[in-house]
Amino acid sequence: MNIPRRSLVALCIGLMASQWLTMQSAQAFDFFWTGGTGAWNVGSNWDQNPFYPTALDEGVGVIGSNEAGATPTGGVATLSAVTEDAGGIVLGRDAGTSGTLRVLSGGSIALIDTTGDPIGVANIGLGGTGTLEVQGGGTFSTTLVDMNPGSLLEIGGGVGSASVTSTDGMWLAGRTITHGSGHTFEAATFVNFEGGTQYVVDLTSASHTTLTAGGDIGGVQGPLVVKTSGGYAPALNSTWTILDGETISGAGFEVDLSEMSVPAGTGYSTQIVENGGRQQLELKYEALPTLTVNTDTGAMSLSSQSGAAINLTGYIVRSASGQINPANWNSLSDQGSTGWEEGGTPTANALAELNAENSLALSTTPDSLGTSVLVPPAQFGVTPDITFEYGVDGEFSVKPGLVEFTGSKAVNNLLLTVDPTTGEGQLENSSPFTIDVVAYNIQSASGALDSDNWTSLDFQSVSGWDAGTIAPDEFALSEFVPEDPPATLAPGESYSLGTMFQIGGTRDLALEFALMIYGLPGDFNADGQVNIADYTLWRNNLGAADESAINDNGDGGGITTSDYDLWKANFGATGGIGGAPEIRQGIVQYGSITGTGAGIGAAISAPVPEPTAGLLVVVSLAVLVPVGFRFRHRSSGL
Repeated sequence: MNIPRRSLVALCIGLMASQWLTMQSAQAFDFFWTGGTGAWNVGSNWDQNPFYPTALDEGVGVIGSNEAGATPTGGVATLSAVTEDAGGIVLGRDAGTSGTLRVLSGGSIALIDTTGDPIGVANIGLGGTGTLEVQGGGTFSTTLVDMNPGSLLEIGGGVGSASVTSTDGMWLAGRTITHGSGHTFEAATFVNFEGGTQYVVDLTSASHTTLTAGGDIGGVQGPLVVKTSGGYAPALNSTWTILDGETISGAGFEVDLSEMSVPAGTGYSTQIVENGGRQQLELKYEALPTLTVNTDTGAMSLSSQSGAAINLTGYIVRSASGQINPANWNSLSDQGSTGWEEGGTPTANALAELNAENSLALSTTPDSLGTSVLVPPAQFGVTPDITFEYGVDGEFSVKPGLVEFTGSKAVNNLLLTVDPTTGEGQLENSSPFTIDVVAYNIQSASGALDSDNWTSLDFQSVSGWDAGTIAPDEFALSEFVPEDPPATLAPGESYSLGTMFQIGGTRDLALEFALMIYGLPGDFNADGQVNIADYTLWRNNLGAADESAINDNGDGGGITTSDYDLWKANFGATGGIGGAPEIRQGIVQYGSITGTGAGIGAAISAPVPEPTAGLLVVVSLAVLVPVGFRFRHRSSGL
């Protein structure tokens, strides 16, 4: 029989495929991605060329692995059309690997439970990290979503409605992003948030995509990152339904506004509401009362900085470390305001008032709660830990309000200010204390640093600094002082670091630094213990313009009564006498840069920016400070 060549080739391939499918029909078969960025349904991108994963052959697509011949990192499979069902996907199978599946507009794939081993699971990060992007107009369905920390599930973006559904449940432990409204994001049974989760809502209108579970939503925890895009400016009292389940449980989301700016006196809060026998988590944009705390005078006051009406019916001011001086609290009851009553005995940890009859209409004009209510920090790095909760007329829940710290100790730490609109960064000693630093390290887990435009202190010829031999990159920038003496930063001293941040990058920077610690706070005679002898030395030198007489072991500046408070707080402590570096966590804030960025800059009087939590990698002294680094005792404000 004379069979045309093309037909003969097709027949051979068909026979081979049939034999191969028969062998594999009872077990899962892994297909390993070998391409860079390419189409999912093109066989040449897989190790089983000309085949690609389908449910018919029990195929599981593995993108990012250490398998021989596979692409370990950076592999991106794209889908722009409807393709056959598959038995599952694994994005980032092995430690150190990564992989991405990007479903574009018009693209569609379903992971199904086959007759063999594959059960249609989407593993977004297994040993490594994975990214699943389903853009507007794309559809992705699976039996189960299982996302691990460090991985990404992104829904929406572009034009059209995206759909991500699970016929069973979802385990979410990475970063989940929902862009705007109109998308389908649901699990037939459960949703469970795990440690390392970060849920991001990108608001573009008065409604937003809701994550819906047929059953319970549990383990709600971690940051709820709120941002806006497309020029959208929410109106006060706007609400969005973020989660919808039979029940919603967990420690609760912590609202994170690090990726956006909000007008003064406004913010976002969450609450669980009942709706038709189910529970919903609502996000609300509203005017919030502000407790302003002056870290120099200790004065506290209440106001509505937005100018919107806030009818206050109760408040609680707390300090876990006991920084409140209750004797100086001038309560609303003390001031004769109608209906106000103090809630129990005020302590160093809490002050409270309640009004069961009336309310206080807050305005932009502050209502004072007294001066010297805060006990100001006596040494570098101690941040005021005041928190504020409140109740308003017509609501029965107590919610967190805003706390604004002003004065020279508002930050009291090494501060990195980043202007997200220009990428410029500035490093500043935003405290009233002189400090000695021997290294710093700036990190970004997402790779948002711009190492090419970073202006190091070494490059600026700032005395003592060395950028070292470790090449900077988008994940880390670091410098150290390899020779004695350490670098001394006076109060308010600041330096520009150039345009070290990528415009539009993720605001996930973290700052660590090595601070020189000398002696013991309150050990005025430097004998390694804080005792009566130190009190005597302090008393005999009270009023001195500097602290040389007490071996610079006070709280900076001259010898004053605040040094006595420091001695009292550390009485009985013992320790070493010489200096040694200590790894500290600095503060990162995003906004305009107010200092000069060259030498001495003005101290910042602003609300305390929130530290970048959970992203700091502990840097050992062996890395930060080279072997052989010499330390000697040096005068300091510590």
